[in-house]
Amino acid sequence: MPAQEVPVNQWPINQAALAWLTKAKEPADPERPYVLQLAAWALEADKIDLPRPIAPSQPEPEAVKQVAYGLGQARGRTEAYEAMRRLFGNPNLTHKEEQDNLLASLELAKSPQEAAQAVIQVIYDLMVATSP
Repeated sequence: MPAQEVPVNQWPINQAALAWLTKAKEPADPERPYVLQLAAWALEADKIDLPRPIAPSQPEPEAVKQVAYGLGQARGRTEAYEAMRRLFGNPNLTHKEEQDNLLASLELAKSPQEAAQAVIQVIYDLMVATSP
């Protein structure tokens, strides 16, 4: 019996990420948020560059990877929703603003790598905004 798709994967942002996963010929797990799978794929395949911090408030590349992988492990209805809520937890923007911005970036991307870079940027910005 095939796995049932989690409800958050019906969100436009996850549908856009699914299109990029398909273009990258990467299998998508319907039980995990597609947008987070896109980020994990790019990190695992070493398809994107993570900047080195130039200030103490900026996260190390390994920390960004850990957060991305951690969020990407969310499986099932409740965990997937919670991961998406955390992804869009930047206190400087509303959830809608963050989602709209990322959706626009995914729609304007020219490659799966560029789309994944946009997701990683959201994670990076979240880490900067919530650092002490």
